[in-house]
Amino acid sequence: MRASFVDLQVFLHACECGSMTAAAERACLTVAAVSARLRRLEETAGVPLLRRHARGVEATAAGEALALHARRVLQEVDRLEQRLRAGRPRRATLLLANTAALGAPLTPLAGWLAEHAGAARLTVRESTSEATVRALQAQLADVGIVSDAVSCEGLRVQPLGPDPLVVVTARGHPLAHRAQVCFSEVLEHEWVAWGDDTALGLHLAMQAHRLGKPLRRRFTFTRADDILALVAQGWGLSVVPAAGLSQQEGTAALVSVPLAQPWAQRTLLVCMDARSSDTAALAVFEGVRRLWLQRVARTAPAYAAQR
Repeated sequence: MRASFVDLQVFLHACECGSMTAAAERACLTVAAVSARLRRLEETAGVPLLRRHARGVEATAAGEALALHARRVLQEVDRLEQRLRAGRPRRATLLLANTAALGAPLTPLAGWLAEHAGAARLTVRESTSEATVRALQAQLADVGIVSDAVSCEGLRVQPLGPDPLVVVTARGHPLAHRAQVCFSEVLEHEWVAWGDDTALGLHLAMQAHRLGKPLRRRFTFTRADDILALVAQGWGLSVVPAAGLSQQEGTAALVSVPLAQPWAQRTLLVCMDARSSDTAALAVFEGVRRLWLQRVARTAPAYAAQR
């Protein structure tokens, strides 16, 4: 019988929980995905492995036999992975984060990691939310900070807090006194734009492309403080994460206007592979969560400047 380790783990979750819904929550999958995996497992086995009834599911005699062997197999795989990890040099834990996350100081993670993961090393790189989720699902990265606009199926997820995108302008700009503004209107004005090599710059360029309008770039920079300084001087407008405004100096000359589009109303999430038991990755995941809780408790985000 051929079965993937993931299918075996999902099957054990169903046996232990007695419910497809509970098994899906434990596996960080949708109920439909769990059901499909279990059907595929039964087709491979050639016999029913679960009895389905109104109260949930329970293992058949064949299912109980499979569950016994599946536990042994997964335990052996876990022991093998631990031995292999112990025998190779520790690589740096890779944290991928979008532009908004990198706008907040991440340096306190160094102390947290040293305290909770010993000699672990950390590499931080910028990435779009979509690319980060794909990297985590493929086990090419360890921890990610993403927007809730992307699906995080198969990942362990914790919300960090709201992170809406807002338009920033100088006080004398035509859009400065609007209650909110549509992205199509914003595209009619000159921009101090994010570079396309930044996660936010790529995201905004894609949204403009969907409307069939280019960004009218007067200047292009990759650093938030450079962009905000030029906007304050009246060289154009830009779109930035609202929470990031509280991290920048010199924002008194700026006005922030909410974007009307649903894609601009975001929540930041920290996520990692739900199957990972890596000590350093778990420490980074928890460290990011705690860092954001402290940040929210310490400062109220400056979502709008005083008009």
